This record gives sequence, C-alpha cells and structure tokens, in this order.
Amino acid sequence: MNKPRYKRPAAIDLGDLHVSIVRGPNAEGRWYWRARDADRATVWTGWATRDEAAREGAAILARPNPAPPSPASRPSVS
Repeated sequence: MNKPRYKRPAAIDLGDLHVSIVRGPNAEGRWYWRARDADRATVWTGWATRDEAAREGAAILARPNPAPPSPASRPSVS
C-alpha cells in the first residue's frame, strides 16, 4: 500500500531561531525537523507536526541562555 502524500510544511522563523524540515513524513504524518540558532548550530531535532515544532522552538527561545564558564572554574594548564 502506498503511503499518503503530504504537502511539505513551510519552515518556521522565530527571530534568531530557524526551524526547517530535514525529512519525512513518517507513517504518522510527522516530519523530522531541525532547529538552528543564529550561529547555525543545531539546538533541537525531532519528529513533529508543524505546530509541535513551532511550540518546541518557542520553548527553546524561552529558556535562559547558559552563562559561559568563568575563568576561575576552568582547569589550569600546567
């Protein structure tokens, strides 16, 4: 039996976060999404509907950014 054809959803732009489709859909009609930050680093991937991917992207943006390690916490090199 052939898999039903789904129209590829549009990418989601959330300011500094870009969420786009990598592949899919799976048997449940979900697509495999990847979220990248402004530096193009991948911050999330997963199978989701477009609405679920948008919610995940919004949750990522709502998280506080981790502070970089302080010089005192770095191990010294001898």
